[in-house]
Amino acid sequence: MFNRKLELNVPNIPSLYQLKPDDFGKALDMLSRSFKDDPLWGSISQTKKILFRITFSMFLKYAHKYGKVYSVTNEVSDVAIWLPSKYTKKTLFRLLACNALKEMILLIKEGRNVLKNLLELEKDQILYMKKSCIYLNGLGVEPSKQGLGLGSRHIKKMIEHLPSNIPIYAETESEENVMFYEKHGFVVLKTIEIPELNVKMWEMHFPGK
Repeated sequence: MFNRKLELNVPNIPSLYQLKPDDFGKALDMLSRSFKDDPLWGSISQTKKILFRITFSMFLKYAHKYGKVYSVTNEVSDVAIWLPSKYTKKTLFRLLACNALKEMILLIKEGRNVLKNLLELEKDQILYMKKSCIYLNGLGVEPSKQGLGLGSRHIKKMIEHLPSNIPIYAETESEENVMFYEKHGFVVLKTIEIPELNVKMWEMHFPGK
């Protein structure tokens, strides 16, 4: 799908704050509020809050080890979780290495439907990211600060710091977010239905600058 193969890492962006493990509790609280109205994660966080925190705790730990987790400031009013395509697949060894195996075990125990759908998405991620690209694993902004351009700043800064022709891959469950990503040059690759959760999802990518 993508036309350039590199051993690509998520770039350092000095103008953004890079989260540390001490920031993860604050980030999880903010993300829970940010995704409150999300068709997928909103329903999960309302019916089983612990399941949301388990999943995003795993995302944060994994990206801290293998990618980058950025916020505009150290207030952590917004979070962007980035991974290079070579680390998309969350293997047992990688989960052990980033101390996230506990979250995966809890996810298996508490959220089989969520885990099943994450694994289904991973198949498409591997398909679309056979060549090097950057994966936006999550983007959230504090509800009181939405509409101020914080999410756009993450997208623009990543595009600015990426080498030429390197794509960005993302997913969203919100039609409103589809328009947000399209505004930044993303196109829809595929639309899927998640029947167990009654959710529609858009798989998208930015083809490169």
